[in-house]
Amino acid sequence: MTQYMRKGINRLDLVSWPPNYTPEQYLALSVVYWEMGENPSADPRTAFRVSYYPAAEDPGPFVEYDATAGHPARPVAPSINFQPGSEYDTLHVDFEVLDEMPTWCWEQGDILTADNATRDHLTQSYRKIHALMAAKDNDTLMDEWWANMIRENAAAYNRPEGYVRNRASFDVFFDNPDAFRLDPLPTSPMTMRLGAENRVAWLVTQGDAGPLRFAHVQQTDRVNYVTPYFIRRNGNWEICR
Repeated sequence: MTQYMRKGINRLDLVSWPPNYTPEQYLALSVVYWEMGENPSADPRTAFRVSYYPAAEDPGPFVEYDATAGHPARPVAPSINFQPGSEYDTLHVDFEVLDEMPTWCWEQGDILTADNATRDHLTQSYRKIHALMAAKDNDTLMDEWWANMIRENAAAYNRPEGYVRNRASFDVFFDNPDAFRLDPLPTSPMTMRLGAENRVAWLVTQGDAGPLRFAHVQQTDRVNYVTPYFIRRNGNWEICR
């Protein structure tokens, strides 16, 4: 989530859909980080942890945080709350980032409206990406569409851009004709979703599935979804993450 965090107050929402809770069941959310030079996968440090027991006599929230440890993020305990809903429940967790953060790509996007014109305009970018995937043109995908995401992931994870580009590459699939089979894009209008202060947009089909997907020819039950997240800047759609 680093690419969405800014210095100051941030909010995380933990959403759950259980039919009911027992007193022993709980929701828990931890914010972890790592120091420069550490492996994000192997050396995470917990800045704080929030837990909530919806059906317990004393549900919480319970906040675990060591103010003396010098963590780069701290919970804003008074505003942490649990909101039950008719369709799903949400644990709202506000926290403050103390470190300086870059200005992320998504912050520079226009504020979007979920109307048909915006959706249809975004659909054109999906069709361009789909055509490049069909042509197995990995270089254009990486250099023209995934460039922002590569640059920001390199900054967020302290990794060389070449390493991130290689990890994001589709060549591992494109170079294997027995593994890559691109599905056609839907011909009917898709649904547009917005996030990050309505500056980030993406398209979904029925059931919130992404429209860019490919299957393994020899493994009919395995499907890979490609989910780009777009901003619109200077009239153009760009992938940020």
